[in-house]
Amino acid sequence: MAASKKAVYVAATRQHVGKTSTCLGLLQGLTNRFDHIGFLKPVGQQSVLVENNVRVDKDVRVAKEIFGLDRCDYADMSPVVIPPGYTRDYLDGKISLESQLSKIRTSFDRIASQNEVLSFTVVEGTGHTGVGSIVNVNNARVAAELGVDMVLIANGGIGSAFDDLSLNRSPRLAQHSMMDFEDLFQTTLLSGHSRRMKQYNAVNLVTSGLRRFLVELSSNHFNDTLFVAHASRNDIILGFLSHSQNFELKTGQEFGGGLILTGVPPKDEPQDYTMDIISRANLPVLYAPHTTFEAMDMMGNFTAKFNATDVNKVLSCAKHYEACIDFASLLRDA
Repeated sequence: MAASKKAVYVAATRQHVGKTSTCLGLLQGLTNRFDHIGFLKPVGQQSVLVENNVRVDKDVRVAKEIFGLDRCDYADMSPVVIPPGYTRDYLDGKISLESQLSKIRTSFDRIASQNEVLSFTVVEGTGHTGVGSIVNVNNARVAAELGVDMVLIANGGIGSAFDDLSLNRSPRLAQHSMMDFEDLFQTTLLSGHSRRMKQYNAVNLVTSGLRRFLVELSSNHFNDTLFVAHASRNDIILGFLSHSQNFELKTGQEFGGGLILTGVPPKDEPQDYTMDIISRANLPVLYAPHTTFEAMDMMGNFTAKFNATDVNKVLSCAKHYEACIDFASLLRDA
């Protein structure tokens, strides 16, 4: 690397092109090569509360917990978090540019200064390269301020279709779990909480009658399918729960299906007696307070973010990307 600092800044041309996935691959590869590494996300947008009531970017929690970055403090790993109202406070002069940059520099220096024990530091940018411009802390500005070389993630050109097909060779990375849909619909499971990490091969909207639905279930071709039905379809709900119970009793195996109920409250919420039956089941059932069309559209356009709770998915992604990174070139001058 041209810069003397043992660090790299990962940014992207736009959202959802693999920036966080690349960072996970870097962390996976670096932890296999060094005893200790550092990580920080200078500017965060989507945040969560962690220990000591500290608010950090979601990706910071994933990196710290999954890769055991015990030498890095949460506060340093996420120095600037942009909650609602932050931009207005900046424009009103309540937050200054220098105060933001000072936080970022201090946090980076604290992490990078441990190079005697931390061999390399990964810095993850936010969104695309221009995100943060309204408060003057976009990725380009921050990378220049820190004096760190940047890796810019971009979609492929002519070969973009092949890139998409290549990514799908790792189906686990494209499959959503009930935990993802809890996040999407801002709700919690009605039942089957122990199976919220289960991922599904397909999503199937139930429009048929009960008889045809049960025939499909009995074919065993839909054991890993997530079904979507309107909350008024008590026949489908009870049929799904009954089939899954019989399947598990007969085979001794866990039925892999799930069910999302749709409907706008309060008129189209699941009925009380149906909720009582669902609550006693061990199958993952979720209620999405939207019309069926809205729910299907939201699911079709949904890109799930990594969650520290889903360790298997995070590590699957990290290993998938690690194999594609040229660590020899990355570390040549580090």
